[in-house]
Amino acid sequence: MIRKIFISAGDISGDIHAAGLMARCAEETKGIEWYGLGGTNMAGAGCRLLIEPESDPIIGFRRVLGKIPYYFRLLARIHNSFLEAPPDLVVLVDYPGLNVQIARLAKMLGIRVLYFICPQYWAWAPWRIKRFSRLVDKALVIFPFEESYFSSHGVNTTYVGHPVFDRPLSDDAPLARRPVIPEGEILSLLPGSRKHEVESNLPVMLRAAEALMDVQPDLVPLLAHQRPECVTLARELAGRSGVRLRTTDADIVETARASRLCLVASGTATLEVALSGTPFVVVYKVSNLARSLAKLLLTVPWFCQVNLIAGESLVPEFLLSDNDTRPFLRTCRDLLGETPEREAMIAQLGEFKETHFRSGALERAARALLSFAHGVA
Repeated sequence: MIRKIFISAGDISGDIHAAGLMARCAEETKGIEWYGLGGTNMAGAGCRLLIEPESDPIIGFRRVLGKIPYYFRLLARIHNSFLEAPPDLVVLVDYPGLNVQIARLAKMLGIRVLYFICPQYWAWAPWRIKRFSRLVDKALVIFPFEESYFSSHGVNTTYVGHPVFDRPLSDDAPLARRPVIPEGEILSLLPGSRKHEVESNLPVMLRAAEALMDVQPDLVPLLAHQRPECVTLARELAGRSGVRLRTTDADIVETARASRLCLVASGTATLEVALSGTPFVVVYKVSNLARSLAKLLLTVPWFCQVNLIAGESLVPEFLLSDNDTRPFLRTCRDLLGETPEREAMIAQLGEFKETHFRSGALERAARALLSFAHGVA
């Protein structure tokens, strides 16, 4: 009988998905003790957190280097907890920089490991899948093509779908928080959920907003964000740029539905905006070095999740360094106006939603987790 599960998620979206997974498990099986690493959503779902949630999750090579001592101490604490009272199962949610190391600790001690929302080894540096296949006993994947990929490398894999698709699909669903979204022709800016992403991506988006407002002066640049510290930073950046930036605490889908156009950093937000049906452009600001490394290491033609799932370029995407931004701005203008490009994208997003959005991911993940925990493959 499964009694105790260690669960780890390292960023905001992982915290939300892990909390949803825990809630679905509780509907099926009572009496499981959850403990581990996460945020306020997991704590609210009943997880006993070993440490306070990190205010700014770490991503990127140089940022991780500065936190190595912290991570060593954290891994030592987790190792000691596994030695003192081993869990029946370790569940890891996304965030591979830390979670793969936790899988290594668990494997050393003979504790089974289930990974939900797996590292995207199929996208870049694919040689890492060999270590992953040795460390993970069960993988629950969110993209349909991942099932054959991980299975072909010896991982017991089940496709459950993306948790984002659990959102209601009806375009008539009420916008419960609509009053916090300003009126007007809204240009939504979604630079990412981490402070360093806001620092990198928002200035590019603000420059685009300024250029688009020359064409359409009534545009209302709007930032949707759930973290107060990022809102403060965004307002500082907007103040330097001279763009009057509005903010909202509405979620991404609600904000996108009320928008004329969205500028979105790569990630889960691209799927949330696709759910809204509003045209959008994906842009991510990187250094010249990172752009060069991406060309060497990426093994897929796109980095936007919508394009990866669709298997074609439905959404324009730009990995911007310090090079020419004119193609990006030209694309934004084409999608803002009453143009064939805009009409075509709206139609394509509608077809994408009908074809690929499959609700019930968290329920399927919970059932797969509990079956595996009780010895059923």
